[in-house]
Amino acid sequence: MDARRLDKNWIIGVLLIGFGALFLLGQFNVVHFLRDTIIGLMFLGGAAVFLSVFATDKQKWWALFPAAGLGFSGLRILMPNGGNIMGTIFFLLLGGAFLAVHATRRDQVWPLIPGGVMLTLAAVTFIETISFNLFDGGVIFFFGLAATFVAVWYRALDRHRYSWALIVAAVLGGIGCLVLIGSVMGMFLKFIVPVGMILIGVYALTEGRVFKR
Repeated sequence: MDARRLDKNWIIGVLLIGFGALFLLGQFNVVHFLRDTIIGLMFLGGAAVFLSVFATDKQKWWALFPAAGLGFSGLRILMPNGGNIMGTIFFLLLGGAFLAVHATRRDQVWPLIPGGVMLTLAAVTFIETISFNLFDGGVIFFFGLAATFVAVWYRALDRHRYSWALIVAAVLGGIGCLVLIGSVMGMFLKFIVPVGMILIGVYALTEGRVFKR
């Protein structure tokens, strides 16, 4: 009887201590951190499972896409303050999945197109993030798409059949050059001209030659 009462008291004591600790930790957001960490790791674990499915059987390339989605979700939960860099990670994971499909099926070049687009968007978002939108991402976008279609032609088993890809690449590359020229001119008007005016003004004030007759 005493043993039962002791066991009962022990269970009640442990529960009270546990709930009290949880409420106390909740005041410092520790519980939310642990919860988000566990959920994020579960998503990454799911991504690892789908990657293992693909690793064991390369014909099951479809497993790469839920792996990319789950992996991104896990990273998003673990990095809630990731900001714009999370967009870069998303495009990298998805683009990498398409490129992996092509790597396992050499005769199929279609995955290179969405893969190249995703990687191009990853580069655009990354460059615009680190340059604080001072650099025109359209330059990277069109040159990236041009490089994608060059890769389609180069990786095709029958390059003559995919010669159209070079035409598309040339058009996109030409548009990229026009955007680059416009971007350089915009940078010139935005920064170089004002800086030049300031320097001329400083020279005029220090030398006074502009005002001498």
